[in-house]
Amino acid sequence: MDLIINEHSFKGQCSDFCSSVQTIINLSDAVNSTEELRNSRVVKRTKNLKNKMIMNDKSIHTLFTELISSKEPKHRDIATRVLSGLLKGPFFKDDDFCSTIIKIEDSSGACCLNSSMHALLSLKQGTPIVVSAQGAEGYDKGEFELSVNSLKVKILNILTKECIPPYSLTYQSNEKHEILKTKSVDGKVHTKMDLGDKVATSVLKNGFSVAGDKAIYAYHKEQWYKFPPHTQGCYHGFPIGNPTNDAVINQIIRDIGQPPYENVGRIILI
Repeated sequence: MDLIINEHSFKGQCSDFCSSVQTIINLSDAVNSTEELRNSRVVKRTKNLKNKMIMNDKSIHTLFTELISSKEPKHRDIATRVLSGLLKGPFFKDDDFCSTIIKIEDSSGACCLNSSMHALLSLKQGTPIVVSAQGAEGYDKGEFELSVNSLKVKILNILTKECIPPYSLTYQSNEKHEILKTKSVDGKVHTKMDLGDKVATSVLKNGFSVAGDKAIYAYHKEQWYKFPPHTQGCYHGFPIGNPTNDAVINQIIRDIGQPPYENVGRIILI
């Protein structure tokens, strides 16, 4: 999936230089921790991010200038993080903003048109996920809502690297499905898993999560796979073919479109 840095989460909430620096460090760590979730796709931002206020009287760009000019090596090191993580890009382009989205407001009524969230919503790629700075009113929880063309849209929000474990996926083969061929055991069908661990891991991490179902669903080589969890964050899997009456798969197709799909990382539908 694509993730973005939420520039609207910079509201001048930091009280001093030290808390500003710590906010930048936490944001950088949070962005870096999402690499698996986004399948190593770049985290984009808008050029206007540098002008957002991290303190009442200090923008991100001003903070960077102070850090890079400091005689303290640790400050210059943090400035490098700010430069690479916030100021340098990659940036959204004009055609990344869907023109049919004509109104976006957050909970405070602030306009979010032409923001990174506008670009992310334009992708129509499942439930949007953003990375936000800590301490900003309206963006200080694990999810929030935007009003998009007067409709409420839920946004998932990552604030620190500690927010990542619930999104982590680990594949572990299950002996029930490590069999020579599909068979029935005590009236239950045990389907042979036809993927090796390495491929299964890749397929899992490019799968779909749907609200109300704990399993991950993924499409690979002209058929669907189901990955149920057997412990927190650990999944096994098996092929399920191309069912036409599966409610979860039908929702994925309805929301995302017909397979095959580009490998963009995990997609969440809520």
